[in-house]
Amino acid sequence: KLRVAIERLSVLCTKHPRYREALELAERLVAHPVGPDVTAADLQEVRQWRIALYRHLGRYRDASRHARAEWKRLRSSNIDTSYDQQARATAVFAACQYDLHCFDEMCQMLTPWWRRLKRHPRMVTPLTRVMVYNTLARAMVALSSPGWEAHYYCSLDILSKTEPLDLARTYNYLLHGLLREGRLDEAEAVVCSLQSLPAMSEFSQWMLGFGRADLACRRGTTWSDPGLDAMAQAEDVWGHALGFYLQATARQPGRSLSDATSR
Repeated sequence: KLRVAIERLSVLCTKHPRYREALELAERLVAHPVGPDVTAADLQEVRQWRIALYRHLGRYRDASRHARAEWKRLRSSNIDTSYDQQARATAVFAACQYDLHCFDEMCQMLTPWWRRLKRHPRMVTPLTRVMVYNTLARAMVALSSPGWEAHYYCSLDILSKTEPLDLARTYNYLLHGLLREGRLDEAEAVVCSLQSLPAMSEFSQWMLGFGRADLACRRGTTWSDPGLDAMAQAEDVWGHALGFYLQATARQPGRSLSDATSR
């Protein structure tokens, strides 16, 4: 029954985004008494869904509180955990801190893991290494700390060999960092790499639209995506990445006041 409920959570979160309904289900599952046949892995999966749902709904302090509890639980456990689980929990907790702008704390949490994985990369899965590298790099970008791009390139190298269809998110992170530093020619090269990918999630498409719109703004030109513009008019489509795109297009020089204001 728990496995069916977890599948229901997945459907509510991915195929038909109904985050409030999914969060209510996750909270009920976490609070429900469990029998001896329920595995620790299943319970941990429900807790991870709950953290993700709080973030989806913008309840960042709640997400951080639950992520901290999971992080502490896995750090103190000696039997039913692994280095991979501990590294993932650290990356998830750090990602929740990003929403709260606690960038120094993120670096303090993730730098020790980065050092360990640099020496012993096989102690965790490739995807976990990507989580650690990307989350650390995002904090470094926000702090204008040098060397952040090396972490993204490590992630891209890993993904190209293990999950080539999941390259877009990391490329978008890299693009964002380059734009923040005004490295526009490098950013344009990353846009070309993104456009050549065979597949991209809707979220990554929105983030690419944001990156291209911001690049045009910084170059003093006007650019927009008709598909994203049309999507923004739909009442049942929403997301902060789409908002980023609209704000970036509104800031482009040459737009009329009415167009910029509506965006």
